Amino acid sequence: MKQNGFTLVELGIVLSAMSVLTVSTMTYNGFRQAAVHTQVRKALKDIRTGTAASLTRISIDDAVGHNNWLEYLGDNNFIATDETHSITFAENTNIIQAGISTSYGPAFLAVLMSGLTDTAAEDLLNTEAKTSSYYENAQFPLCNQKVGDQYTILCYKL
Repeated sequence: MKQNGFTLVELGIVLSAMSVLTVSTMTYNGFRQAAVHTQVRKALKDIRTGTAASLTRISIDDAVGHNNWLEYLGDNNFIATDETHSITFAENTNIIQAGISTSYGPAFLAVLMSGLTDTAAEDLLNTEAKTSSYYENAQFPLCNQKVGDQYTILCYKL
């Protein structure tokens, strides 16, 4: 007489294979998120470096006049931007705008990002807080925080 169904050994093998696939997918996503985080930090450093180099050529007053500082940096080959003058990473993470302000005390560079999860934004803010140019006591009320569900603003001293 023939019996239909799986043996315990067969079920064990299938469950083991599914567990291995699940763990490897979770690990892969963690590596992917870490890679995006590294790319974002490098782009932020390039923006700060490009800004410092630019301000040796033009005055702060001229820099404040640019609506999107990323456009100026991209047009002058300090950083690479896309056709919309933003920087796009994987997982819909973007640096969409940067600007120099003197309206809230000393001049500072503000960088607007979109697409960071709450956890990713918190990790980035904590990591960037360790850089020497991070503007911890910026008077602009939206500096160095996640604003709403989508945007994160980082501020740097000039």
